[in-house]
Amino acid sequence: MNRIKLRIRFDFLNLISTLIFVFLFSTFFLSTNGFAINKSKISLHEIEKAIKEKGANWSAGTNRIWESDIDIQKKMLGAPIRPINEFTFITDDLSLFPQSSEETAPAPSFYDWSNVNGINYMGPVTNQGKCGSCVAFAAVSTLEGQVNITNGWPGFNMKFSEQHLFSCGGGECANGWSHYSAAQYLKDKGVPDEACFPYQSGGMGTDYACSKTCGNAIERSYKIRNYEEIRGLPYSTQIVVDALRTGPLMAVMTVYADFMSYTGGIYEHVIGDVVGGHAVTLVGYDNTLKYWIVKNSWGEDWGEKGYFRIKMDDDSDIGPQTIKFILTPFAAGAVTISSPLPREIIASDFYNVIIDTNYKEIIKVQLAAIVSNETKIFNAVKISETQYKVNLDTKAFKSGVYQTYAKVTKKDNNGNLKEYKSQIKRFYILHETPVIRLTMNSPKNGDKISDRIYVDFTGTGSPLPIHKLSFYYKNSDNVIKKVTSNEPAERTLLSWRTTATHNGKYEIWGEGCIKDYCIETSHINVTVEN
Repeated sequence: MNRIKLRIRFDFLNLISTLIFVFLFSTFFLSTNGFAINKSKISLHEIEKAIKEKGANWSAGTNRIWESDIDIQKKMLGAPIRPINEFTFITDDLSLFPQSSEETAPAPSFYDWSNVNGINYMGPVTNQGKCGSCVAFAAVSTLEGQVNITNGWPGFNMKFSEQHLFSCGGGECANGWSHYSAAQYLKDKGVPDEACFPYQSGGMGTDYACSKTCGNAIERSYKIRNYEEIRGLPYSTQIVVDALRTGPLMAVMTVYADFMSYTGGIYEHVIGDVVGGHAVTLVGYDNTLKYWIVKNSWGEDWGEKGYFRIKMDDDSDIGPQTIKFILTPFAAGAVTISSPLPREIIASDFYNVIIDTNYKEIIKVQLAAIVSNETKIFNAVKISETQYKVNLDTKAFKSGVYQTYAKVTKKDNNGNLKEYKSQIKRFYILHETPVIRLTMNSPKNGDKISDRIYVDFTGTGSPLPIHKLSFYYKNSDNVIKKVTSNEPAERTLLSWRTTATHNGKYEIWGEGCIKDYCIETSHINVTVEN
């Protein structure tokens, strides 16, 4: 009896000890990942001085990300800093791992999937906004590029829903997500087109329930066949270089405070503490100058038009944490709408919609537009071996946002007629002068402000949403500067770092635009006192 009591007590103490360890480890891993997290911002002058002292080859400057408060910067970083497998036992017994016997030609010294002899296989640069959804954006970016590459079709132009992947996969704006979980979700359930669940979390960092996605998301979803972590024993940059030969890689990096100020060059950490972990897309390399080429999700106005270059051996540890997606090529072919471009607004009476397809022995190609729960069909005419055109009479549509897709009709292997459809995409049509309502909620006229503030806007548009929001500030010398968001939500915060300006009086206002139509808020006066 005493032995039983002793064993129960021992097991109970073991359980308590284990729970305490797990709690402490989780707290350490999730909140700090073993690093000192940055509590305050360093100055631009300190960064420039550190770059010069280290002899680094990159430039720092003001940009929208740098202007943001440290708390907002952290919200834009939503990946674990260290992968969990870093804490696992690593063996030197290479026989436990399959070795490839395939002979391959040496990798070129330079390669960039965003510029292969002038051809860009990657999708457009996107902006995650004030939400830790970087993992979803990196996963979608990697997937879109790999679809183009796997099918040998740089202009295939598929666009997947970051919001669906993030919301339905288990991500949260405040806590981010795991890149391994994203890869597994793409394999198990896939991701639908962007029109199924357009991105909304970026404006205010608001989470949206998976129930907000479209009702037929399952049938609209695209799955990857598999994924693999790019790692070796021991790790070397050549392993990643070899993996990049067949497509981009989803990567995770540690972000330091100085990275936010990056405006160009080959980045390397020179000063500042860790801000957080970030997921990006590795698209290329230079093996001579030893840097990676990386696509970010902070908009085209950051870095080198949304991209950055970074030293292979930088403290960010970007190389060892990469995942490759493995896809099955479209066997029979595919079809896509290549024009209009995403978010392009059609304002003319007629518009040439371009449909690309590599199907053979086609009977007909058509454009389908969903209008008030009805589907209108328009026949396309062939203009080249792989392109078809619909001269769309937009007067047949009211102004608004429409869902469209292309479809190809041909015989299958059994001789039966079959339709093959493209992704669903959104068309924006505008005939009349839109109505734009925009309010600058704060600051107020006559306010005295200091440090970094957030200019708070609410705005709506009809019949289309506002597609560009700008905040302007003009000093006493009539010098005007602005901060812009190209994907504003109904409520959007734009950062103004007043410590980067001179003290004194400023005239400030906001401007909201739908295509070429813009309105301004009331102009108010504030005083900067730092």
